[in-house]
Amino acid sequence: VVHLHPGDTVLAYTDGVTEASGLSGEEWGVHGLLQAANTRRSQSADDLVQSILCSMDDFSGGIQTDDATVAALRVL
Repeated sequence: VVHLHPGDTVLAYTDGVTEASGLSGEEWGVHGLLQAANTRRSQSADDLVQSILCSMDDFSGGIQTDDATVAALRVL
């Protein structure tokens, strides 16, 4: 059981997000995802998802080899 409070955000994502590869072969990872999410935490849930996917694309040079889905839930 997790108790959520106003302002909390829940992110759900597929492995294709964290396994996105950079141009030199390194994975974006959970660290990259969290860094992208934390720098945009004040955005709406829709804008947060778009920003995360744009950051992932920037990291991978826009080359995605797996599914990449992000869903955000913001508690009001």
